[in-house]
Amino acid sequence: MRIVIDARFWGPAHTGLGIYTKNLVLNLAQLGEEYNYIILLRREAAGSVELPANFQTKIVDIAAYSLAEQLVLPWIIYQLKPDLVHFPSINVPLLYLGRYVVTVHDLIKHRSRGVMTTTHSPLVYWLKYLSYLLVFRWVLLLAKKIIVPSQTVKLELIRDYRLPEQKITVTYEAASLGGIKARSKRLERRLPSRFALYVGNAYPHKNLERLINAWRQVFDKSSVELVLCTGRSVFADRIEKTILGQGAGRYARFLGFVQDEELAALYHRALVYVFPTLLEGFGLPGLDAMLFRVPVVCSDIAVLREIYGPAAYYFDPRDEKSMAKVILTVIRDATVRRRLADLGKTRIKRYTWQAMARKTLDIYESSSSL
Repeated sequence: MRIVIDARFWGPAHTGLGIYTKNLVLNLAQLGEEYNYIILLRREAAGSVELPANFQTKIVDIAAYSLAEQLVLPWIIYQLKPDLVHFPSINVPLLYLGRYVVTVHDLIKHRSRGVMTTTHSPLVYWLKYLSYLLVFRWVLLLAKKIIVPSQTVKLELIRDYRLPEQKITVTYEAASLGGIKARSKRLERRLPSRFALYVGNAYPHKNLERLINAWRQVFDKSSVELVLCTGRSVFADRIEKTILGQGAGRYARFLGFVQDEELAALYHRALVYVFPTLLEGFGLPGLDAMLFRVPVVCSDIAVLREIYGPAAYYFDPRDEKSMAKVILTVIRDATVRRRLADLGKTRIKRYTWQAMARKTLDIYESSSSL
């Protein structure tokens, strides 16, 4: 079987999607040479990829959500004559009508919508949003199989799109920083002695403004600062302006994007990891925190309950007092922190990239006969 994987999102710069794509390919490469793979990569990632002989890489410098993605990418894929294509995100060209499977990571754009979630004008935004919904439905209709990272996302798809349950398969993801050597010299002067950590993007659904507001209460009662680690974007700039505008700089620090080695160092030093998100498809950063034995305090939402189970303390993400109270409980009690660290170390054993890749390969095999 000849399988094409659209890996244009490869790497941590594309956050969770890039981490998923990279680990999918690398772990498929460890499962033998029964099938031939063609991996579509952006030029920036191609030089860092080493794969076995049954993997061929092809540079495809086509941006996501572009006209070229819709018009040029399908022609490239047709020329490769695949038996199956895996699109690891919803970026499926409408003109590609061959056999494919698609990974749907979440339905966040369905729930988090409006002009505050975009940099476009209202007219452009709503036109793009309606187009997104139409494309989303079309992609689900034509896919042979749909892969999701959690039962929560699977249930949302079944409820919203009335899809047959057997068309959707859950392949759990895993911690992403295993084996990374910590390095933090560049950050040393920027880190407080005791801090809680947030890692992730700064989109509105991540709920960072409420977290910053709540942290005033946390800091006044514990002297623990908040360190925010997120890549640069318009939304990150808004959060940084919020910190400056509210005089929150005395208890909240904005680090921006850091490399994996520095991120590992941050987890090593953090007192707790806080995750105030309103919407999520899986929750990778919490598993990375558990990998480094960092207690997790997070939103009480269905998907995080599913993934973290008893290995986290939960707060109401829409209630700043609830946030502060639960976070303070964990910060103040070393026994609670040790118990959460132990539970987290056990919890992450449920999730491995090897198991995810093996299950994905099973999906490829079943899809080829449909």
